[in-house]
Amino acid sequence: YLKTVHGGLLLSTPNVIAFTQDHIEEFLEDGEIRYRTPLGTEIRLSEGNGDGLGTKGKTVFPVTEGFRGFMKDGKFGFRDDQGRIRVANRYDSIAPFSSGLAAVKLMGKWGFVDSRDKLIIQPFFDKPSMFKGEYAIVRRNGKLGIIDRSGRVTLKTEYDEIVPSDRETCYRIRKGKFYGIASDAGKILIDPRFELAEPTGNGQV
Repeated sequence: YLKTVHGGLLLSTPNVIAFTQDHIEEFLEDGEIRYRTPLGTEIRLSEGNGDGLGTKGKTVFPVTEGFRGFMKDGKFGFRDDQGRIRVANRYDSIAPFSSGLAAVKLMGKWGFVDSRDKLIIQPFFDKPSMFKGEYAIVRRNGKLGIIDRSGRVTLKTEYDEIVPSDRETCYRIRKGKFYGIASDAGKILIDPRFELAEPTGNGQV
């Protein structure tokens, strides 16, 4: 009753129902990759080498950009695809690598580390998204903004919602009840003054 999921082992539910990868939804919560069924039931996971269950309830991280998260002595780090430690387990939580950087949590705040174990962006944010190219969405003091790979804030953390567009390299932003549009570099293209704003493609909104 075990199925391989992103290189880890899926622990069956109490009624011994095993789920295949196609029936599992991956989601990010507090920097940790977790899994649930399409109905929303969270599935507990276990790391192992194929001959046992390992430690019950341990998060199994997917391999991204050649790195997999691990936990030892209550702290998180990253190993490469050969099992060598590349980012020491010194963090309280982590998120997978994306565009060469991984979000890491230290003393209640989030920053970003690179694959050489260098803390590129100091822990300063309440919660980040993963980098997509040059930019990432971050939360600070309950508000959202955008940073670049150096940690420079390109869009001030003063918005209630920032949603990447799947049609254009831009974001829908919301401040209070009103919507606007910002570029992927954080430049305001349309001030948030409309009840609805959505990129429709070809540079049109």
